[in-house]
Amino acid sequence: MPEAFDVVPCASQINCPWSEWLWKQEVWKKADSLDPEPNPTLNVDNFIKKHRLPKGFIGISDTAYNLRPEAIESVFILYRISGRENLLDAAWHMFQAMQSATQTKNGNAAIVAVTDEGSELTLKDPMDSMWMSQTLKYFYLMFSSPDLISLDEFVFTAGGHPLRRPKAS
Repeated sequence: MPEAFDVVPCASQINCPWSEWLWKQEVWKKADSLDPEPNPTLNVDNFIKKHRLPKGFIGISDTAYNLRPEAIESVFILYRISGRENLLDAAWHMFQAMQSATQTKNGNAAIVAVTDEGSELTLKDPMDSMWMSQTLKYFYLMFSSPDLISLDEFVFTAGGHPLRRPKAS
């Protein structure tokens, strides 16, 4: 996923059916708001293709991926709370995709633009410490026994460090 992006908002938190028409309307509004002069002849399909917008995305302001943990952290917490077994498969596919896209000879590298494809994909030289201190930790915990770090006994800091919750007195 890119570092910063906008997506089509749902009209309701209860029901959010996909609408190609609504998506393209939102892309047009976002693209039109970026130009100093409104462009009523903007070709939305060409704009989507030029900016390589996946379905649902209306804008990508930062195309980089810096090995951040938020996606797998969310899947980990959701899995621990819900016990949904399909999240283990989702996490494994996430790990494989990350490895495929970011693995280098000596570690993993951030991606300059996730909108690039295949041989166009360019990697950044540095490997931020959050890759090992957080992202890989959440992958490890995802596949570990839930009693290794129980969410009933621990909370995680923003930096991914587990802190024991105080006992109720």
